[in-house]
Amino acid sequence: MYEPAVALTDFVLTLECAVLFVLLRRGAKSPLRSAFLSMFAATAVAALLGRLVHAFLPDETTLAYGIAWRATLLIIGAAAVSAFLAGAYLLFPAERVPLLRKIAAGSYLAYLLWLFFVSMKFRVAIAYYLPATVLLLIAFLVVRRRREGAMIGAVGVLLTLIAAAIQQARIGIHPVYFNHDAVYHVVEMVALWLLFLGARGVSSEQSS
Repeated sequence: MYEPAVALTDFVLTLECAVLFVLLRRGAKSPLRSAFLSMFAATAVAALLGRLVHAFLPDETTLAYGIAWRATLLIIGAAAVSAFLAGAYLLFPAERVPLLRKIAAGSYLAYLLWLFFVSMKFRVAIAYYLPATVLLLIAFLVVRRRREGAMIGAVGVLLTLIAAAIQQARIGIHPVYFNHDAVYHVVEMVALWLLFLGARGVSSEQSS
């Protein structure tokens, strides 16, 4: 296994997101809950693909690496779209959501084109996720006084930003045994749990 700590933490992220997805499904259906469910599902798949890359595909020049890494970044983009829609459902009236969906779809198409023709760097995925993260953070903060769990969700979103900063700054415990990617995954685990608590609170309140 090429990067055992990174691959292992990716696998734990996959399991965590799968569990959170199942737990979040226990509730009345709503567009908001569906957006959060899509976000956790996409994150689980992205983490699983990331594990494949970090564990078994060290050579970035191979076709297998190119396919697996592109797929990982595509799914991360899908998670970003879901986070954007979750923030939109929280912030805006229903009649404005179709327009926001079109904006999200257009931005995702631009993201795909960038990945295939310009760059496949992980920072591209982080940059694409940033506006959705900011929107979701604003949404949680705006509704925090009238929706249970919104403040916990906001803390979770902030922690995802911290995790991304750690990854980009390459802050690790050990350059070989527990590098910046592994630390990023651990911080992200905590962030996702807090996001789940926030998502469950605000989506349950919307459904009631």
